[in-house]
Amino acid sequence: MSEIVNSLYFGDNTSLFSVRHPEMRKVMKLGDYLKWFAFSPAKVITVSEEIRECPWIDGSGKLVRLQEHRKNVNEVQSGEALLKRDSKEVKELKQVNMRQRQMIKELLDRLSNKADDLLQDKFCHSGVVNIITAQASLGSNPHHVAQLPRFAACTLPEVQQRRYLNVHEHVSFSVLQKNNIPVPGFGVASTEEEAREIATSLDSTDVVVKAQVLAGGRGKGYFKGGLKGGVKLVFSADEAAAVAGQMIGDMLVTKQTGKKGIPCNKVLVCERKFPRREFYIAIMLERAFGGPVIIASAQGGINIEEVAAEDPDAIFKFPVDIVEGITDEIAENIAKKLGLENRMAETVAVIKNLYNAFITHDASMIEINPYAEDTYGKMYALDAKMRFDDNAWFRQEEIFSQRDDSQEDAKEVEAAKYNLNYIALDGSIGCLVNGAGLAMATMDIIKLHGGAPANFLDVGGGASAEQVKEAFKIITADPQVHAIMVNIFGGIMRCDVIAQGVIAAAEELSLKIPIVVRLQGTNVDDAKALIALSNLRILACDNLDDAAKMAVKLAQIITMAKSANIDVNFEIPV
Repeated sequence: MSEIVNSLYFGDNTSLFSVRHPEMRKVMKLGDYLKWFAFSPAKVITVSEEIRECPWIDGSGKLVRLQEHRKNVNEVQSGEALLKRDSKEVKELKQVNMRQRQMIKELLDRLSNKADDLLQDKFCHSGVVNIITAQASLGSNPHHVAQLPRFAACTLPEVQQRRYLNVHEHVSFSVLQKNNIPVPGFGVASTEEEAREIATSLDSTDVVVKAQVLAGGRGKGYFKGGLKGGVKLVFSADEAAAVAGQMIGDMLVTKQTGKKGIPCNKVLVCERKFPRREFYIAIMLERAFGGPVIIASAQGGINIEEVAAEDPDAIFKFPVDIVEGITDEIAENIAKKLGLENRMAETVAVIKNLYNAFITHDASMIEINPYAEDTYGKMYALDAKMRFDDNAWFRQEEIFSQRDDSQEDAKEVEAAKYNLNYIALDGSIGCLVNGAGLAMATMDIIKLHGGAPANFLDVGGGASAEQVKEAFKIITADPQVHAIMVNIFGGIMRCDVIAQGVIAAAEELSLKIPIVVRLQGTNVDDAKALIALSNLRILACDNLDDAAKMAVKLAQIITMAKSANIDVNFEIPV
């Protein structure tokens, strides 16, 4: 079945406006939807006739899904039945008043004009928007014969879904530097010789070598090769090269990485500054305030977490109106709270530049810790972390080109290619669930019965059988997985699609571990029939509690057997 095609009907000679937007699953104001749609990167699509939706505009001005139609030509027994159904729809649609119809027409005209502009717009980098004119003809009913308005049919391109982008410190330093925020002299090295050259070029014999890994606690971590600490002070170019040689290519273990550690492929070589005073400044999106919040403290440094826990009054929050932006008043208040009244103009400029960097680069978090005053009275950002909105990748190509996949779990990277939300855990029961909330509940009930989930995997509401098969490949790539639990509640997601994916995965991968499947919702009977006819040993269960118990027991049996060096296989073919 194709992606959902949404349609707007209006006027006596009902016009049909079709747009694909599979990610939009919620009620939202029409104006907001059109704005979102007009500024989305697009590519040419064709309009499917397999699925049609009929939303209308209610009194509050919101898009409301009236009805979703799934039509299969093989199931249409007569044109009379189709005509009767269509006539009923038209009767309902006539209830929409003229003012609302006119509003729809005006908005569509405006959006059509916007589509023309988009033809030359940089946002359409993936291809020209296709302006189409089509004829909607559904049988002999005159209400369903009309000319489509000239309009752009757009869809977001298939891209990897990410939650956010974290970047290395050297990337953060570059962003700060471009936005006139002072940082020490620095360079990034991937070899010993590069580290030596950078250290030689710096105006200081005191140099800091920092491992570039996406994890906190570097200074207190250790390398598996024996080097203690991921941040080292050195006093010559040769020493910088030697330390860089020990770091590059080794695994750094910190309190955030777990025992496995994270590979260090590059090091930051920068001037050492001697801070006299240290401050903390950060900007992040705060849901409670509905926009950016600037967080500041006069007690910056590596122990900021302890300050937050022991003296929360020492940390100040300043919400910023996303429309109005940063004002001199807000920046001056921050400077006063930091005790930098004697550097008011300089501090205000830095705070405003930092906010502009946050907005311009589509950041979701920028943290400077510490922002320090050195012994010469100069201010520097000595360390920085940044996180960027993954939805802005098409505007921030330079930043996103510096993503370091080596810092992410390989299975999570692979899952992202198929638009699967995957997080690796350390248990023995693989989980495949639709919806983040149900996934959390599934993991909880597994823990309740004495098991441990091996992963969080949300296939979402529109997964295909192919995605389900790829999800199984990712789950079974973990040798610690001794059983798999599939828990699907079919609302938007169809149970039969999940069943097809499970069966395809079991056959292709020749799985020898037990699969417990709990399906409820849309097309559940079809799904059960597919599983029953597959002649595969897939254990179906209607009750979630029973399914969890079954998965836990099976995983425990295999774990115990393997710990005793006994090979126990659950052969899938009967």
